[in-house]
Amino acid sequence: PRDLKLYHLLQRAFAGGYTHASYIFCKWLFKPLKDSEGNYKGRVKSRDKTSFYPALMVKEKYPRKFMKIKKEKVMQFIQLGYAVIMDVCFKNIRAKGSLTTISEHKCAMIKKGVFDNGRVYSADLLVTSITELDLDTISKVYDFDSISIGSAYASKKRYLPKVIVETVLDLYEGKTTLKDVEGKEQEYQRLKALLNSLFGMCVTDIMQAIIIFLGSGEWTKEEAPDSALLEYIKNPKSILLYQTGVYVTAYCRHELLEHNME
Repeated sequence: PRDLKLYHLLQRAFAGGYTHASYIFCKWLFKPLKDSEGNYKGRVKSRDKTSFYPALMVKEKYPRKFMKIKKEKVMQFIQLGYAVIMDVCFKNIRAKGSLTTISEHKCAMIKKGVFDNGRVYSADLLVTSITELDLDTISKVYDFDSISIGSAYASKKRYLPKVIVETVLDLYEGKTTLKDVEGKEQEYQRLKALLNSLFGMCVTDIMQAIIIFLGSGEWTKEEAPDSALLEYIKNPKSILLYQTGVYVTAYCRHELLEHNME
């Protein structure tokens, strides 16, 4: 993103996947039970999506170039299939059931909030930054009296460049081929680390603080200048887009929560 305000909005909208202990089960101890034959059976089950982030980088479409849009046009752009990131304000928002998805620490403002182990259960007023995928989930999980939209940007979605997709597929093939192969443990771990790093490189902060060592163990920190963003964009070696990483986790949350609500 060339726009500094857009970049900071992307940072605010960026969040991880979905890991949360519901208030219904939090602090409970689930002991295994014995079946009729005296064998212990676990009471907790789990499912895993193998290499979920790399899979999303291959199968989903991603925003490239965002443009600022009027808040009155947000729903129109969403219906047309655009990626939309926005600042939003909800009034009298409350969970429809036990499922909660809005992280307390990702909110810029919360008034009279009720919380569920780090998630927002209800609030008189809540301000946060989200993608259109998050808005879809919030609309299914919460009721609210009104929503006001602040800054908003939209972008067409496209598949990632062929070179990135092919790199993901090559690393995944190499990793899965070497899994559990005796004598290939180190090479397997190397390919696995490279595969997982593709997502991480997309969301590395472009404007990282500058650490200055003064000697005698002393050091100070200076915020990166605004020009750092433009320098990154102009660098011919910069091929990854920050918004790609933002949407990898947004797709992840959306898909996981869709399964959770089924």
